[in-house]
Amino acid sequence: MDTRDDETAPETTDRRLKVPGLSRRDFMKAVSGAGFAAAVLRYGLGDSYAWAAGPGNVAGGTSTLGTPPSYIPEQVHLTWGADPSTEVTVSWASLSPQNGPTVTLVPPTGTQLLVERSYTDGLSGETVYCYHVTLSGLTPNTPYSYTVSDIVDTTATFTSSFTTANQGRVAFAFTSFGDLGTPGAGAAYVLADGSTIYSTTYSESQWNAYNAVGEVEALANTAGLMPPLFHLLNGDLCYGDKETINSSGQTGTGTTGVQPSPEVWRDFALNVQRSAANRPWMPCVGNHEVELDNGPYGLNSYNTRFMLPSNGSPSFGGSYYAFQVGSVLFISLDANDVCYQGAGAYNVAGVATKDSAGKPVGATGYQNNQYYTGTFTTNADGTLAPGGTTPNAQTVWLESTLAAARSNTNIDWIVVQMHQCALSSSTDNGCDAGIRQAWVPLFDKYQVDLVVNGHDHDYDRSYPVRGFTANKGTSTFTGGSVWQVPGNQLAGQSPVTLTGTSGNTVNTFTPNVVSGDTTSPFNTSLGTVYLTLGGGGTNKRDNTYGGTTANVTTFTQIRTGTKPTPDATEPCAWSAAQDKTDAYGIAYFLVNPGTTPGGNTTITVTYYHAPTQVTTSSVTGGTQDVPAPSYTALETFELVRPRSDGPTSALPEFPTPVVGVGAALAVGGALVLGQHLKERALVRSAQLVEVGDLH
Repeated sequence: MDTRDDETAPETTDRRLKVPGLSRRDFMKAVSGAGFAAAVLRYGLGDSYAWAAGPGNVAGGTSTLGTPPSYIPEQVHLTWGADPSTEVTVSWASLSPQNGPTVTLVPPTGTQLLVERSYTDGLSGETVYCYHVTLSGLTPNTPYSYTVSDIVDTTATFTSSFTTANQGRVAFAFTSFGDLGTPGAGAAYVLADGSTIYSTTYSESQWNAYNAVGEVEALANTAGLMPPLFHLLNGDLCYGDKETINSSGQTGTGTTGVQPSPEVWRDFALNVQRSAANRPWMPCVGNHEVELDNGPYGLNSYNTRFMLPSNGSPSFGGSYYAFQVGSVLFISLDANDVCYQGAGAYNVAGVATKDSAGKPVGATGYQNNQYYTGTFTTNADGTLAPGGTTPNAQTVWLESTLAAARSNTNIDWIVVQMHQCALSSSTDNGCDAGIRQAWVPLFDKYQVDLVVNGHDHDYDRSYPVRGFTANKGTSTFTGGSVWQVPGNQLAGQSPVTLTGTSGNTVNTFTPNVVSGDTTSPFNTSLGTVYLTLGGGGTNKRDNTYGGTTANVTTFTQIRTGTKPTPDATEPCAWSAAQDKTDAYGIAYFLVNPGTTPGGNTTITVTYYHAPTQVTTSSVTGGTQDVPAPSYTALETFELVRPRSDGPTSALPEFPTPVVGVGAALAVGGALVLGQHLKERALVRSAQLVEVGDLH
């Protein structure tokens, strides 16, 4: 990833050092050599976990999770590098800056690039130290073990393992959910030195956040099922932006409270480490990753903690990126850039701070991140295209990436990950016309197969859709302050106050269902399927849905102030499956590349939900006394399209679905299919028969 420039993260320290993939003994020799100063840094802090002292900050505050020895590597997680078959990044944090951060790889292969990053949280004054070692030149489809340590201050080490992706058209599996949060009081985290600390409770904490991480590993360790190679985390990772704590003397930026965002992130990362240290977790930016006073776009914490594939931009690195596994291209987007619903730290109550332009704001408003990578012009049909003096950089990159993918005969599938919803039938947030105007036309043009998102905390699946019908919405807007021209807030203009328009027809750019393609398997060369997978573990459920005639559409305009309510309704004939039984769950995807050039390739999707809810937990002797819920299959369906490496473009006759959707789901309701392990064994056996030899 490109180093952050001053525009993106002015308070982030980013240091790089390339070292060979050596043994510990060889690494010690390298440490003693000249030119290694970038990796051996002392910041002058003691061994305690103290907030940095400064104007308006309280010195000497301690971590709510305890104070282990300073140099212990923790919060370990993996991400893919530029080529997942040969490059993996190991990332971690320590409570005080490490002196010789290192990764020892077995077998020793290739080279290593060390990047050290730190930032100081704008409200609490707490400094965070993160380390990223990108391992390059790895062997495809190979298991590796690795050890993370401070090789100068050998207080403790952390050891885990991962497997690189394979090359070519290969079978693989991955999982996805969003909106995870933190477990709340009761989670026991064993650190690298063997000591145990416990999670605490924040406003979005719910015990299912612990269960959800465990379920990824349960899927990885069940006989007969291909382990997920990686996980897509669809935004709203920990909700650190929502936390405020009482404090006196916070006058440096006019605050009356502080935001302990680093504490929430630490709790989240220690929980996630149980899976993310074993397989890459690939995130996208959600609205709750935008934090007050943490950089011009509020993304200092996110960008310090994650090292993600480069998008070529020195200003917006990490906000959007792509990677390819097998014949599938994965694209991760920051929908804050184009959505109409408040896309920032709008719901932090009781905090007066500064917006991204440095202007004081109160609890009633915060400048959101709409169009932070550039602006748009309006097409004749009302859709948006990058334009103006600073054309939207993310959308320019998106179209270029999509066009290159659809002309590449090594790429069959395109999967897009973003947080906010283009299609959602939940009555909480619902749909966003801004995404439909800016990006859905590109998804249609370049035949994006699947879009996964979070934001609404539920499960929601669409039929394949392509194109839209205008003027199908009905306004529910009762009046208020609006940015009347999209993007004018970036030009220094002021919002306008509009009167209500309730009952009037409004353009919601309502997607059209692909005619005749309403049963599995779905032909995604004809239309895109949208999945809301927002039931990771947050404490708020959104699995209350509108009907098939009208549902909430979140925004046909950009309003100001705190989190606004939806302003229109529309018919949603595109809504195909919902989970009214429960909000929590995880999706498992099995990619079958097929065997014949130009023939079919499939992705089989199974959604597991957790109807048994656990809301609290206590710890006895360091062990949680509440068992995890039994995740069971809500539905299994199949996506199919022709491979891009053959002369034919028409699909052959559809194969029989692995598990009939009708047998697993009644639309608008749910059937729990037997006991957890028995049910899974049946589904997995069917999947293995369909795919054949996966190894």
